[in-house]
Amino acid sequence: MKSLLAKRDLPKLSTEEINEAKSFFEVRGYKLKNTYWHRYYTGINGQFHKDYIPYDIFNPTINPKLNQRTQWPALLDKNFTYSLFKEFNQPKRIVQNINGFYYIDDKIVSLQKAVEACQAITGKLIIKPTIDTGSGKMVNAFSIVNDKTTYKDYSIEKMFGLYRKDFVVQEFLEQSDVLKSLNPSSLNTLRVVSYLNNDGVHIL
Repeated sequence: MKSLLAKRDLPKLSTEEINEAKSFFEVRGYKLKNTYWHRYYTGINGQFHKDYIPYDIFNPTINPKLNQRTQWPALLDKNFTYSLFKEFNQPKRIVQNINGFYYIDDKIVSLQKAVEACQAITGKLIIKPTIDTGSGKMVNAFSIVNDKTTYKDYSIEKMFGLYRKDFVVQEFLEQSDVLKSLNPSSLNTLRVVSYLNNDGVHIL
């Protein structure tokens, strides 16, 4: 966090703001080790709030108490999103590999059928892991020209072999200019954090 603050050259909090933030958490049983997150949030949106929740309190303390932790590893597989969020728009899946088996439209197919499905697409494709992935790790865009991919001139079979299992091939999406401005080399998304209690869902 210190390096991020230095990189963005964000203004420091005033002594009054620091004391206000520390007092807010102290009366609630938490001792702020620092006010780096308050400084970061304030610098980004231009507004200071004493009740900003630092990530080093939210992640190890609040998050485990509000969420069922025993089942969450099953939700890490990005192939699962097509079953969980059927009613939402998602990138069109061409081929999925789940634990070594190839799927097209939720039906198991042979390697040859998976290859042919990719060959039938004339536009750009994206291939990425669906487990143990993040920060653009092993996410590659490619097209198919004369049965070869534009990724190192690999065949489709060789590219599949590079990922071994648990990956997905999707149609390439062109995002809006606004989101693209954040980082043109990735598909950018917005994460909405919500809290569910007996009164309903609350957007935080």
